[in-house]
Amino acid sequence: MESFMQLLEKLIAVIMSFFATFFGTTTPAGYSPLDSANIKLNAAVISDTHIDSSVYDRTSLLRKGLADIDACTVPVDVLAVVGDCTEGGKPDQFRVFFNQLSACDRVKLTLVSVGNHDSWQENTGFQSFFEQYGKLLGKAVTTTYRHETVNGYHFFTLGTEAKLQDEAYLSQTQLDWFDAELSGLTGTDKPIFVMLHQPFNGTNRVNEAWALGKLGEQSDALMAITKKYTDRGMLIVFFSGHLHSGLGYSGVTNDGNLYFVDCPSYGKDPARGDIIETGTGYVLEAYIGRIVIRARNFVSGIFYDNYTYTIRTNEQNVPEEPTTGEIPTEPSTEPSTEEPTTVPMTTLPAEIG
Repeated sequence: MESFMQLLEKLIAVIMSFFATFFGTTTPAGYSPLDSANIKLNAAVISDTHIDSSVYDRTSLLRKGLADIDACTVPVDVLAVVGDCTEGGKPDQFRVFFNQLSACDRVKLTLVSVGNHDSWQENTGFQSFFEQYGKLLGKAVTTTYRHETVNGYHFFTLGTEAKLQDEAYLSQTQLDWFDAELSGLTGTDKPIFVMLHQPFNGTNRVNEAWALGKLGEQSDALMAITKKYTDRGMLIVFFSGHLHSGLGYSGVTNDGNLYFVDCPSYGKDPARGDIIETGTGYVLEAYIGRIVIRARNFVSGIFYDNYTYTIRTNEQNVPEEPTTGEIPTEPSTEPSTEEPTTVPMTTLPAEIG
């Protein structure tokens, strides 16, 4: 027998379908990568959707944005949601959120980080997240952290493991796991992508925006692990949200080979920045030798070209497999000594690197 909440969700869906039929909807045109012929990875990143089953506008925003992403002319390899998926971590909110994600038929993989709002219900919140996320992925989810590989590119999602009001708690187990996983990637010339809802302490202008919005107690430990590898030549791009900033406030900054991307607030009105619109996020495109991060309003279907960031990488073309039966030489496992050119931390939209 269906639960009351499941019946209520179906009723809401019927009502929304009625309004769509009689009052009209806008068919999304989708968008295209900058260079469809040569793109190696096509991803979309949003944060802070704050789905609340009693606030229809946020669900509508998510649905419209996901339709735009799903209509991209090159199927999206990864859709990443960087935490605060729900307003309060309630089971019905997680059901609505993941039901929307499941409608993206052409997205190859969806990655979801846990935010502080998602953990406010603590035990029931984590349980609901694991259950609904597992259904979406088609495999068991038992932790708030995971590592996935798509088109040879590595994605990490990290997440709080305890209920805290604003900050995150990362266990030593999670930190050790992250260290070991990065160690196994030593020598890669591809950029590494990491998603965690809260920014590192002292980054993304967090002290100016919201002093309580930092990662918290484990920030230094996570930074030490991350810098251990970026100082050796690995390029890591760290996506976070949480601050509810708009475009142009912090944007994309860097410390050597470690890049920080401050994702704008998607579901709630941004509190600061040059462009303070809901429905905004980033398109992430990887090409040989560079990655491009493009700001887009997925609801209105507009790219903001002034907030496009290019990061140079060391990635090289992989030679074709020999056809003469020769055994290819194993690639070196030594870390790359050639670092991409970087600039000091900046908030100016430009080529970074």
